[in-house]
Amino acid sequence: MKRILVSVATSALLAACGSSSTTQTTLAPTTTVAATTTTVAANEEPLEISVTVGEDSDPDRIEIVDLGSSVAITLLNPTATDEYHLHGYDIVTPTMNAGESATISFTASEAGTFELESHVTGDVLVVLEIS
Repeated sequence: MKRILVSVATSALLAACGSSSTTQTTLAPTTTVAATTTTVAANEEPLEISVTVGEDSDPDRIEIVDLGSSVAITLLNPTATDEYHLHGYDIVTPTMNAGESATISFTASEAGTFELESHVTGDVLVVLEIS
């Protein structure tokens, strides 16, 4: 069964809104959850993560991924030429001109915390927590 499990951060938001019990909600894989942390169950379809530099990139943005999941991270830097590196998996995009996008696709076969960063600025765009 394909599903997205709403994260602990979202459950905490529900509790803060007056809910007296913890509720687990499941959503379709393409649903966007307004939280900086999401949890996705492993399945055959890739988890699609989109990162636009300067808009939704942030070193505090954490994507939680189940071990064994297929992952596709689409990167876009609308204003600068850059290349990006997923630490731990040692995947590097080719150099991308401003406005071009690139996709990093891989299977989450290693557990741990992995930063996706710019080779030009050193900025961390997103952190993957794989377990």
